[in-house]
Amino acid sequence: MRFLGVDLAWGFRKPSWVCTLVAEEEFRWQGFSFFVTLEEWEEHLLSLSPPLIVAFDAPLKVSVTYGIRRAEKELLPWLRQRGYGILPINREIAQRFYPALFPFWESVERLLTVGLDFSLPRRYAVEVFPPLSVLGFFGKEGLHLYKEGKFEPLGKYFESPLSPFAIQNLSECLRVSLEGRGYKDRFDAFLCACTALFAYTRGRRNLRIFGDEGEGIILPLWSTEL
Repeated sequence: MRFLGVDLAWGFRKPSWVCTLVAEEEFRWQGFSFFVTLEEWEEHLLSLSPPLIVAFDAPLKVSVTYGIRRAEKELLPWLRQRGYGILPINREIAQRFYPALFPFWESVERLLTVGLDFSLPRRYAVEVFPPLSVLGFFGKEGLHLYKEGKFEPLGKYFESPLSPFAIQNLSECLRVSLEGRGYKDRFDAFLCACTALFAYTRGRRNLRIFGDEGEGIILPLWSTEL
């Protein structure tokens, strides 16, 4: 079983980073990679045999033309109280500013199964938001570190008893994620992959769902703060 986290560059002009975790006899980090074009992503995805779960830091389904999705409506009041925001998205905004999302959405519909029933050997996709994943993993202290851009001390939380799972070569993963340019994007991809792993191992009862299947779902971990 593979768990991929993708920090998507919405315009497909800059690298989109991918973090891959695998579950064999133990959980292990397999590596970071990146793609620039949608064709490169599809080639990489199809080279991986199912089952796998891909967690995207990007909207996977947007049916509303104007206004905002139910998912953002439900999340925005909580986020604003804590000094956070989330980019509202609808089809009109996408057409004006992020037209590359339309072929991406078509690709998701064609190649992936969006949903939380991971019982069949398929390529699944879920939409996540890294700050909410951090909150679910490590509470307000973790979210504060994320907001301040203190990714190295935040990474140490994953090596502590607070971590919800053990990844065998985690130290190497964190070191590589924070080296050089693009470190925040790689770290977000790592958080997305961890969220996919958590969703699979802990199940739906440990998840909060914002939105609906018609307009799109944002999947954070369960937290008393939400």
